Amino acid sequence: MLAGCDPTEYVYVTNSADVPIVLFEFDRNPRYEQKVDPGQTVRNTWMYPIHSGDLRRARVEADDPNGTRIFCHDFSYSDLKAVGWRIEVQRGRIDCAPGSTPPPRLP
Repeated sequence: MLAGCDPTEYVYVTNSADVPIVLFEFDRNPRYEQKVDPGQTVRNTWMYPIHSGDLRRARVEADDPNGTRIFCHDFSYSDLKAVGWRIEVQRGRIDCAPGSTPPPRLP
């Protein structure tokens, strides 16, 4: 019997802010939050969007130490491809609509 694996892609997130951040990927579940120091890069494994036919988006959010959101963007496959699967968290890039919820996790 052969065991299959779901396709994945490594995504690298660098904290380019001047303060430590709390990083959220896909949703704001505290169970999966990561604390990332300034200049630190973390590598995570994403299951989507990892090919051009996948129209889902992956939300990345970051809060400063006071709990204020300083970064929010919904990444498409083409966004990720354009940045070489490397996301730079910069203070002030917030282009998610206020009060919006993350895209769905499942197709």
